Amino acid sequence: PLVATSMRLPQTDGSLIRESGVPSVPWHVTLTGLFLSNMYYWSTDTVIVQRVLAAESLSHGQKGMLFAASMKVVGFTFLCMPGIIGIMMVKGAVVVNGTVFKVDQPDEVYPRMVEALMPKWSLGFFCAVLLGSVLTTYNAALNSAC
Repeated sequence: PLVATSMRLPQTDGSLIRESGVPSVPWHVTLTGLFLSNMYYWSTDTVIVQRVLAAESLSHGQKGMLFAASMKVVGFTFLCMPGIIGIMMVKGAVVVNGTVFKVDQPDEVYPRMVEALMPKWSLGFFCAVLLGSVLTTYNAALNSAC
């Protein structure tokens, strides 16, 4: 299919959760709405706009914009990789530490992979690095907003 369908729970109490089989993004939105929201994002993103406005010339601005945009795309790729690897591990019934790798909820893929694949002694260091990354991102957002 062109667009994947959602795998959410059926509606039972009148909540806003979609039933299984309902497209997560309707096809006509991919042609109209996503184009508009993507144009909004790419033309108002702080990193990209700052690179263009701080450039010495037009060609430097164009190169800076392409570089910043490509780094954003690379970031999304690395953001999605743990989920893809987790899906492959579940579907392939990979055995980790004597047990088959399985995940009950989709939100638990990343923590389960960290728990299963990293040595126990490095979990504290990993938590410190992850927390430092979150705080650095938060600090950068605060600095760019001023």
